[in-house]
Amino acid sequence: MTESEEPDRAAVPLYACSFCGRAREKCEMLWERVHSAICDQCTEKAA
Repeated sequence: MTESEEPDRAAVPLYACSFCGRAREKCEMLWERVHSAICDQCTEKAA
């Protein structure tokens, strides 16, 4: 398979945390569930 056939698996999305501003790797399912750009550490603090 080429990269163009599976771009989602080839590239890991990075999101900048709204609170600390650091770019973190996020699972797409987790991202859709929380509906906000929050890294794991800030998510634990907010919970």
